Amino acid sequence: MVAVGTLISALSFNAPELIAGRFIAGMGIGAEISIINTYMSEITPSHMRGKMTQWAYFSGALGFALAPFIALVVIPINADGWRYLFAIPAVIAVAIVFLRFSMPESPRWLVLKGKPDEAAKIINDMESFVKEKISTLPEIPAYEREIPGEHFPTREIFTKKYGPRLAIVASFWFLDYFLAYGILGFAPLIFVTSGFLFTTAVWYIGLGSTGYIVGAVSMTFIADKWERKYLIISALIPAIIAVFLFALALYDHSAVLLTIGAFLGSFATAFAVPAYTYTAEIYPTRARATGFALSDGIGHLGGAIVPFAFTAMVVLTTASIVKTGANFFILLGILEIIAAFVLLAGPRASRKPLETVSP
Repeated sequence: MVAVGTLISALSFNAPELIAGRFIAGMGIGAEISIINTYMSEITPSHMRGKMTQWAYFSGALGFALAPFIALVVIPINADGWRYLFAIPAVIAVAIVFLRFSMPESPRWLVLKGKPDEAAKIINDMESFVKEKISTLPEIPAYEREIPGEHFPTREIFTKKYGPRLAIVASFWFLDYFLAYGILGFAPLIFVTSGFLFTTAVWYIGLGSTGYIVGAVSMTFIADKWERKYLIISALIPAIIAVFLFALALYDHSAVLLTIGAFLGSFATAFAVPAYTYTAEIYPTRARATGFALSDGIGHLGGAIVPFAFTAMVVLTTASIVKTGANFFILLGILEIIAAFVLLAGPRASRKPLETVSP
C-alpha cells in the first residue's frame, strides 16, 4: 500500500489524486507501524526488547534525517521535482516487499494459532544461531502459558483489564501526534510565511534533523535500563523545549534558534521510540497487533485535526502570522506536557516477559 500510494502521489495531476495517494500510503504506513512493533516485541528477549526495537528504528532515523536534504536537491530540479520525492520511497517500498519473505513468523503467534511445531522449529533455529555466538543459553524461567482469547481480538482490548491501557496510550498518542504532525505539516509554512526563505527554512530544519540519528543511537544504550514509561517522558522534554524555541525563533527571526529547535525536536522523536515498544508490550499476544493498531489509530486522530486547529487559529484571530505561529507552537508544547502526565498512569513493562506484562 505504501508503494502504491506514493506512486499515485508521484503521478497525480490534481489535488484529489494527490490526496487519494497520500491516503493510501498513510494506510500502509499505519499498518506497518502496528505490525513491525508487534513483531519486534514478540521475537526479542525481554531484557533487550527496547534496544532491539531501537536499532530497527535507526534506519528510520536515517531516512528522516536525509529526507530534507534530498528534498533540497530533488525539488528544485524542475517543475516536477516534487514528483521525484514521492517516486523514491515507492521504489524502496517495492524492494522491502521481497525482503519480508526472509523473516521468520512470530513463535508466540504460531502457538496461539495451533502451530506449535512451526514455532518450535523457528525457536530451535534461533537458539542454534545464538549458541554459535555465546556457546550456552541461560535457563528459561517457567511462565504460565497464554490461553487463546474466546472473543474477537478487538473485544479483548475493551475489557476491564485492557480498556484502561487503551485509554492511556491512545490519549498519549493523540497528544503526541498532534505535536508531531503540527511540526511536520506546518513548521516550514509558518517560518516561510513569517519571512524565512523556503530554502533557508528547509535547510535549517534539515540541519537540525540530524538529531534523529543522535537520538536513535543514544537511546540504544538505555532503552532497557530504565522503566519504559519514564524513558518516554524523558524524551518528551526536549520536544517541549523544541516547540518553545520555535516560538522564540519566530519573534527573533533567529536561524540559530530554529536549528536548535529542529535538532531537539528530531532528537526527541528518535529518542521516544520506546513509546512504540511500550504500546505493543502492554497487550497480550492474542490481541497485541489489534491493541497497537487501535491505540495508534485513535492517536492519529490528533494528527488529523491539526490542520483544522491551525486553520481556526489563523482565521479566528487578527494576530500576525508570527504571533499566531508562536501561539500554535506554545499550544503544541502544552499538549505534550499533558501527554507526559497521562503516561504516568500506565503499567510498568521494562525487562519483563510479555506473559508477565500482559497475561
